[in-house]
Amino acid sequence: MSKTVNGQNALQKSKRDEFLAPVGDAKSLGEMVTLAEGQLAAAAGRKPDADRTARTMILTRMAAQRNPDLLTCTRESLYWAFLDAARCGLEWDGEHGALVPYNVKVKGTDRYQKEAKFLPMVKGLIHLLAVSGVCHDVRARAVFRGDLYRVIEGTNPRVIH
Repeated sequence: MSKTVNGQNALQKSKRDEFLAPVGDAKSLGEMVTLAEGQLAAAAGRKPDADRTARTMILTRMAAQRNPDLLTCTRESLYWAFLDAARCGLEWDGEHGALVPYNVKVKGTDRYQKEAKFLPMVKGLIHLLAVSGVCHDVRARAVFRGDLYRVIEGTNPRVIH
């Protein structure tokens, strides 16, 4: 009986090690998205859809082309980044959100590994506000330290900058 338990532990450790391994190439990253599509759809509150899956795979490959460091991120971190995006209802298209790799220190070691996180972008946050119905109007303007500007509210709101 203990052999089975040890065998299961070894199998679980093997699966965990595979899950923590870097993705490696864009094809593997796309396959990972396909495998997770059911869970992503459930997190987003929708039914799985072949067209949506294809779009998500294309977005994922484009994200990897723009930032090849994504291919060195752990599968686990990418999976959680995908789920975070699905929960927000945003895509990682570079406008509404982005997959961003970070160097993260592995606990108990001096080693670092790449982990991906989903970050919503300004356009995505504005989209979420608009869809929620909480806000009637949202505008974003870039103002930098040292810039002189004046915000004018009223029937003709604007920023003089």
